[in-house]
Amino acid sequence: MTQKKKRVQVYLEPEMIKELNNLAERLGISKGELIRESVKRILQEKTKVKNDPIWGIVGMGHSGVGKVSTEHDRYLAEIKLRKMHR
Repeated sequence: MTQKKKRVQVYLEPEMIKELNNLAERLGISKGELIRESVKRILQEKTKVKNDPIWGIVGMGHSGVGKVSTEHDRYLAEIKLRKMHR
């Protein structure tokens, strides 16, 4: 079932309006439909990233090493060198 649409007013640069008109005409849809599809896609993408379960692991652990976020390559290289020289 289709929900009732509500009017929203936005301001766009003239060039954006021209490009929207051209694209909508090429696709054979209204400018409004093109805008609705675009907004829907953006909302899905942003929600998907925000709700991605992978973000649950961010910040779970603490290494005890002070600069892992900026020095990770050096730390990994040091570990590899230590293993090679055993």
